[in-house]
Amino acid sequence: MSGTQLFVIHFAGGSSYSFKPILSLLEDIDIIPVELPGRGKRMAEPLLVDFEAAALDLFNKVLDSVEYPGFLLYGHSMGASLAFKVCSMLEEVGESPGHLIVSGNAGPGVKARQTKSLLADKDFIEAIRKMGGIPAELLDNRDFLHFILPILRADFHLSENCQLNRIPPVNTPIWAIMGDEEENAGNITNWKAFTRAEFKDSILPGGHFFIDQHPEKMAEIITDCIKSSSSISK
Repeated sequence: MSGTQLFVIHFAGGSSYSFKPILSLLEDIDIIPVELPGRGKRMAEPLLVDFEAAALDLFNKVLDSVEYPGFLLYGHSMGASLAFKVCSMLEEVGESPGHLIVSGNAGPGVKARQTKSLLADKDFIEAIRKMGGIPAELLDNRDFLHFILPILRADFHLSENCQLNRIPPVNTPIWAIMGDEEENAGNITNWKAFTRAEFKDSILPGGHFFIDQHPEKMAEIITDCIKSSSSISK
C-alpha cells in the first residue's frame, strides 16, 4: 500500500488531530489530515460559516497535496459532507479519488430533526453532550467552552446549511458507515444514489461517535478501500 494517500476531514469542532485512534492503526500510508481555519494548526485564521467556502478551502488543500493516483478521502459527520463536495470538485478537474469513505452521516438530503446551530448556549451545550465526542469534564469547563463554542457554532452552521442533494452523483466508490444508535442510521443507503460506482455500507454498534469505540473496524474498512483503490489504479 506504499504510495497511498489518505486525506481525512474532521467533524464539527474537530481538527487535524482528530481520528488518532483510527489513524494510528494504519501503516505504510501517507495520512494527510486537512482542517478548516480557526482551529489546530490554523488557529490564527478566521472561522468559516459558509459551506461552499469551506469546501473550496479544503479542495485547494487536497489538490495541492495529491501526489499519487488512487488517493482516498475520509470524513466523519460534517467532514463526510465536505468530503463528498470536495470529491465532486476533484472529479471536475480530473483528480478523481480512488474511494470516498463517509461516516456518521446519512448523506445528502437527510436532515437532523434539530437545528443545533440556532440553540441558546445552554441547550447547544446539552445537545453536544448528548452527541458524545467531547468528555463531560471539558464541557463543564468554562475556559474550554469559551474556546470551543465559536468553533462548534461555525461548523454546525455551515454543516446545517449545505445543499448536497443538488450535487450530481460522483464516479467514485462510496463506503458509508454509521452507528446503530444514530438518528438517521436507517437512511444510510441514501448514499447509494450519490455514486455511479460501487457502494457499500456498514452499521456498527454505538452512537454518533461510534468510531471511537471501533477504531480497529474503521481501520479495517479504510484498508479494504485502499486495497480496492490500488487494484483499480494499476
